[in-house]
Amino acid sequence: MKPNDRERIVKALADIETRQGCRILFAVESGSRAWGFASPDSDYDVRGIFVRPLDWYLQLKEDLPDTIVESLPGDLDVSLWDIKKALVQLSKSNASFLEWLGSPIVYRDDGMIATLNAIKADWFNPVHVAFHYASMFRKAMEARNPDGSLRIKKLCYALRASLCLRYTMAFEKMPPTPFAAVLEGVELSPDEREAVRDVLAKKETALESDVLMPDARLDGLLADRYDTIASHPWRKQTLTEAAGDQLDALFRSCAKSGGGRRPTDFEVVVMCGLPGCGKTTFCRERLFPNYLYISLDRLRTRSAEAELFAFALRRRKSCVIDNTNINEAERARYIKAAKEAGARVIAYWFKPEVDACLARNALREGRERIPDCAIRDKASRFSAPQAAEGFDEIHMVTINLGAETKEEAR
Repeated sequence: MKPNDRERIVKALADIETRQGCRILFAVESGSRAWGFASPDSDYDVRGIFVRPLDWYLQLKEDLPDTIVESLPGDLDVSLWDIKKALVQLSKSNASFLEWLGSPIVYRDDGMIATLNAIKADWFNPVHVAFHYASMFRKAMEARNPDGSLRIKKLCYALRASLCLRYTMAFEKMPPTPFAAVLEGVELSPDEREAVRDVLAKKETALESDVLMPDARLDGLLADRYDTIASHPWRKQTLTEAAGDQLDALFRSCAKSGGGRRPTDFEVVVMCGLPGCGKTTFCRERLFPNYLYISLDRLRTRSAEAELFAFALRRRKSCVIDNTNINEAERARYIKAAKEAGARVIAYWFKPEVDACLARNALREGRERIPDCAIRDKASRFSAPQAAEGFDEIHMVTINLGAETKEEAR
């Protein structure tokens, strides 16, 4: 990725939210960059989903647009799906959408990727996914020249589709999005594996228009297997009524989020609470899509967070800072900048219930889960926000496992 491209993309997404009146729930890189074999001249293909305010979904008007597609300067192609369309495609086991959920390059995420990954297995249909990759293989191979050569881009597409089809048929699971993980996961001969790696090595420096004659060692991988899918001994798939109810509930939760707090003016909301206290869930249910979401956990670096926060202040776009912000020193940087920009500053703080936070943390997986000692350490240093810090409003929030969220103005 070129220097500053991530910040440029994050800014472009924030601008789309402002112009389109929507809230982006997640945005990731797709295509060759996500697969791991981008060329030096590859475009950025940003994909994701968004939600609009509740009133949008309560119109009688038919054929409301359910996508946002924009081609922006700097080889940036953005295509976003409405939450309703996205959930329908998940229920159909749309392979492209499932690939987005596994992208290693994430530009924006409010926790929706983890939510969808947790339920996608209920809807996964390996037959649908197998036909998707078989069709992708055929489309790539149609570009073969009379002498048998292919543009290296199309050759990589064909090889990836072929190996993803093998992976799906072997494991009846969604293949990983990065091609390197697929390559390591399928059974190949040493010659085949080496030949694929040779192509990928050449792709790193080749232009997308460069042409390559496929190595004879790849003949088996470049054979069409479309007709083998129907006769494959697939395991029987079952779908429960509860799975459908879960998607309906998720859609309603996202749609209703448009009815949460709406800024009366230019506002900066500062969340304050321990990891696992429920801050992000509260933001999704009470603040989205009316506030630009800024989270160090999602943006990964302080510089990216600072860029997005500065962008919001320049545009006078109300935003929410979803970090732990456990004490006055951590909150000061946001309050000072917000006040200088003329924003009202609101605090939502969560009572430090350590046991509840540890219980929620235990349910997390991967990098989302943090050491329990980190939660206890932050609890020992937590201090509730005070008006003297510069807050115009302070709200205390209590979230109990399995209980109703309570909000109290202070």
